[in-house]
Amino acid sequence: AASLASCGGGGTVAGIGGTGITTVGTITGFGSIIVNGVHYDITSATIKKEGKSVNDKDPNTALREGMVVTVKGVDYGNGTGSASEVSYRDELQGPVDAGSPASQGFSVMGIPISVDASTRFSKCSDDGVPPVTGWDPSTQLNAGDLVEVSGYPKPGGGIQATYVEKKDGKCQADDKGDQEIKGTLYAGGASIQVGESTPISIDTTSASCKDPINDLGLTPGFVELKGSYTGGKFCVTDGENEDEHAGKSAQAGAHADLEGLVSDLNGANQTFRLNSTSMTVYYGSATVTGTGTLANSVHVEVKGTFNSNGDVNASEVHIE
Repeated sequence: AASLASCGGGGTVAGIGGTGITTVGTITGFGSIIVNGVHYDITSATIKKEGKSVNDKDPNTALREGMVVTVKGVDYGNGTGSASEVSYRDELQGPVDAGSPASQGFSVMGIPISVDASTRFSKCSDDGVPPVTGWDPSTQLNAGDLVEVSGYPKPGGGIQATYVEKKDGKCQADDKGDQEIKGTLYAGGASIQVGESTPISIDTTSASCKDPINDLGLTPGFVELKGSYTGGKFCVTDGENEDEHAGKSAQAGAHADLEGLVSDLNGANQTFRLNSTSMTVYYGSATVTGTGTLANSVHVEVKGTFNSNGDVNASEVHIE
């Protein structure tokens, strides 16, 4: 059976020659950009950050190692590909909570953020300096620091961070101190849930805060909200509905190469969800490779095709 590339990017995937593909994974290197073991040429690609096109393709500024990105393009099947679009959206941006951080993580807006040896850390004022691994949150972060977090929602709650950026100095001023959160907005607009974490209450009564449904016209479902978090509530100033996962905009039959964490594993039905989203992966016909056993919270790379519901019929599942 063909083996999928490791999270560290060493090796290549037995690919799909010259066919369109949607890839979701962590940037593990540049040349032009390495995601899920494939070197994608981004020379002609549109680069998007938070839904907006940017001209900067410098790997030390616009795109950085550790960021989880969505790549649309072509995989040539030989470890190389060509990207037409690379998009990056963080999981959240907010202040480090009081009482954290510790050596293995910290929390933001009450959401636990886990780090490991592969998690990249950067200060946004250090443009041109590659993000580092092997860092200790307890020495690099303080309560109240504004951070941007990229990674994967964990089963049971929290985020496994792949990239953490401390917004200091000019960068915080450029961002206007904005705090951001992405998740499921519940009916009534009174709370939002990030993955499987405890829902965060939304302040819909204060004069300075906007009701995401009645004021902004958002519909219950997956959203990005901007504002500020104080007193255990999120005060919304702006927001928009977004696709929850890559399958929401994919055509039936399109190829997929997706990285993330297993949740809701159902051995009888041979299904699981990826990254605590509504995306279902059907692995009954898949070749399962790698070390270990398929289980909840296990880091996997899934290769297959999208069906008409935006779910994935897997041909290969590699345990990282």
